[in-house]
Amino acid sequence: MPRSVKNNQLVEVEHQEVQEVLGTRLATYDVRMASIEATMGDMQRGFSDLRFELSKFMAQTNARDTPPPFTGNLPPPRLPKLSFPRFSGDDPRGWVRKAEQYFDLCPVHEDYKVPYASVHFDAQAEHWYAAYIKPIENVDWDSFVRDVYARFSSLTGVSVLGEFNKLHQMGTVDDYFNRFEALRAQVVQEFDYLDESYFCMSFIGGLRPEIQSRVEQFEVGNLTKAIYIARREEVAIQNLLKSHKSWNTAVTTPNYTQTPYKPTFTNPGPSYKPATPTTTAKPTTFPHMPFKPPALPYTNSLQKSLLRTPPRPPPRSNQLSIEEHQRRMSQGLCFRTMWRSEA
Repeated sequence: MPRSVKNNQLVEVEHQEVQEVLGTRLATYDVRMASIEATMGDMQRGFSDLRFELSKFMAQTNARDTPPPFTGNLPPPRLPKLSFPRFSGDDPRGWVRKAEQYFDLCPVHEDYKVPYASVHFDAQAEHWYAAYIKPIENVDWDSFVRDVYARFSSLTGVSVLGEFNKLHQMGTVDDYFNRFEALRAQVVQEFDYLDESYFCMSFIGGLRPEIQSRVEQFEVGNLTKAIYIARREEVAIQNLLKSHKSWNTAVTTPNYTQTPYKPTFTNPGPSYKPATPTTTAKPTTFPHMPFKPPALPYTNSLQKSLLRTPPRPPPRSNQLSIEEHQRRMSQGLCFRTMWRSEA
């Protein structure tokens, strides 16, 4: 058999063996993939079941936490027990304001507002209402309020506005603002078109000049800020006056008593002899100084001696005589080559 044919047969045998091995392995992989797909399917079904159970649990939790829907049948909230304001004829505008606040919190039918309010009348107001209601019998609340103002108001609306515009600070800022608020409440009821800027400028214009000038330096946009700045500047001025007063009291002019001071000479010379003092001055205490100057004798003779210039001692001569020069030459001593003639 030729060698080439034999080689071809060997190649074919090897090729068949390789195909058999690959087929076996592919079959094994197919089985494994089928098993994996089955496992993944089971896992997906398990996740779906868990998702369903979780959504069901969340729905039950939200149902427990959510309050029932409002049906409009709930009772109104209970308010604390309030007393209706009584009225005896004083401050009718303040009484009307409190009465309307009471009606806002505790609703009363319009037909019963006037009878309900009249039950709380005392003294002169009670007498007036008895004569007022008899010929009218029925009256609405707004008309009743106007009649109360007409009967018990001591000032008309125009008079209140005039007094409000003439108001000026006479005492502290708080006293001025309390009166300002009282008149402002009456002005607002008569002239409801006045805005916040009008009352703010009126308040600043009524302040004392020293406080007004300080407040006007700031950008005041509302009454609340204006009263805050006015109070702050009032306190600043008071503190400044207190500190100035205490400073004037503490500062005094000290009374200094001076005594002459004796100078010290290092080498006044042999002929200088200071005069013997006869009297001794007392030491002087200087206020506001940490030391005391020494006590020095002071006499007229000492003063004269200090004014005179003391005589100078004779100058020392460095020149040698002829004999001294020869003596030093013979002894080998140092000397200066300066000669002094024999006198």
